[in-house]
Amino acid sequence: MAGARSTRLGTKMVLAAWLASGCTTKTLIAVQEQTSRQGGNCSAVGGITVDRTWESAPLAVVSSELSPAVMVHTSRPQLSLFDHMGDWGLGAPTHVALSTPQGIKTLDRAAGASLDLPVSTIAESWMLFWFRDAAGFTTWDCPWLVVWQHRPTQLVLDDTGLTAHSAAPLGYVAMMPLYGHAKQDTSGWTPLPNSVIERCRSWAKALREYPIAVDETFRLDPSTKGVTIHSQFTWLSTEDDWQTLPSARLAPLSPSLGLALQGQRMPMSVSGPVTDPELFTSFGPYLGVADTDCHEVTFPVLDYVTSTEKELDPDVSSPIVASALSSI
Repeated sequence: MAGARSTRLGTKMVLAAWLASGCTTKTLIAVQEQTSRQGGNCSAVGGITVDRTWESAPLAVVSSELSPAVMVHTSRPQLSLFDHMGDWGLGAPTHVALSTPQGIKTLDRAAGASLDLPVSTIAESWMLFWFRDAAGFTTWDCPWLVVWQHRPTQLVLDDTGLTAHSAAPLGYVAMMPLYGHAKQDTSGWTPLPNSVIERCRSWAKALREYPIAVDETFRLDPSTKGVTIHSQFTWLSTEDDWQTLPSARLAPLSPSLGLALQGQRMPMSVSGPVTDPELFTSFGPYLGVADTDCHEVTFPVLDYVTSTEKELDPDVSSPIVASALSSI
């Protein structure tokens, strides 16, 4: 399996380390004098060029820390999903929900049975699979959303997983746990709750604009004594056979910043209103600024850093200190 990971990180980590270790007054002045870009609202400054050569590979998985989803791409007309789950003691999906012209249809699969999904009547690009009563899913469930770029001509769900066939390459298939790391009780999903349906539709639109890379820069503002981190995003844009209209792009915040923002644990301001899709990752909440290619987060902490790390004159009233100073 080919892998493609294109997320540029590092500037924020370096800056965080610099803030944690402190800086002298001289260092701060030197950095400020080299800072030419001043404040203002977030504006695009150019993104990262992403090489999409993986599209020629038989199978590629595009994974980004900027999204809770992975983008599977195949240049072939057949694809297997949820395969080899038995290697981890888990069963294949036992339930699936999909959209038809008559509404949302839920299908159940008994263990050992094979289920042919009605692909010709699928009215939307998404399907939802969950595992209630499958092996390994006895106390909780983890529903997975699958979003197709191209309509399969056949879909078979059985104990080995989901097998998709098409007369042409299947292209991009987005997959994600619908609720992130939050485990679900799906015993009452008959019929499928409207809140779940709307969540599926919302993410199916959002995944047409997949954040694949971010370029981060920072500036120091002497007038506000703040550090501003500018994040510029690059997107993997796709169209599907259902002509799904993408929702507004969601430029994500770092989950650690999301924790600090929600808990009000650190002073900061964001360049736009923060949207909460109510999805928790292994690093923290998934938050973002909607309808933008960039955002800026400002931390008014330089005054604290410089005052805390200020170099104090030695106390020469102490004979030991005076003797040590004279030997330098």
